[in-house]
This record gives sequence, C-alpha cells and structure tokens, in this order.
Amino acid sequence: MSWPSDTPDLDVLYGLRDEQAYFEETTLQGYPAVFANQNDWRDRHCVLYVGVSDDAVFSTAVDTFGEEGAPGPCDAARKAAESVVDNLRRNPAA
Repeated sequence: MSWPSDTPDLDVLYGLRDEQAYFEETTLQGYPAVFANQNDWRDRHCVLYVGVSDDAVFSTAVDTFGEEGAPGPCDAARKAAESVVDNLRRNPAA
C-alpha cells in the first residue's frame, strides 16, 4: 500500500513522497492527481490518486502482470480515473 487507506486528502501522500519509488504530479480534468507507489512497477502496475475535493481522494490501480501486449497500466489507470470523474460529475452527491 502506498499510503493509509483512510487518508482524506493528497497532502498526506505529498508528505510520504520520499517513501515512494515513483511520484509524478499531474492533473486529471482539472483535479490534482499523483501517480505514486512504493514499488516502481509502472511497466506492469500503476496507481493514480485523484483529489476531487479538499477532503476526498480516490485511486485507480491497473495491473497488467503477465499480459503480453497489454496497454500501458498508467494510461489505463488514467482512463479509469477519467471514467470515475465523469460519473461523479453526472451524478453529484446530494
């Protein structure tokens, strides 16, 4: 696990930055996001964390271990996260 599952925001992950094998800041549809994990297996496993509010974060993880010709896991994690954001925008919490 890259960070505690009960972490409410990206600030904690930024605090753990030095403990990550990779840490790449990005954005996703205007939201702050970070590709990060304690193991650098980005060629076959990738995790993307997206901060959708000051106190809410979700992550997508894609694992292509052993799948020849599989698309890049970081690209797939980004596409999965985009789907989540699209769904959140279409169905905002009341």
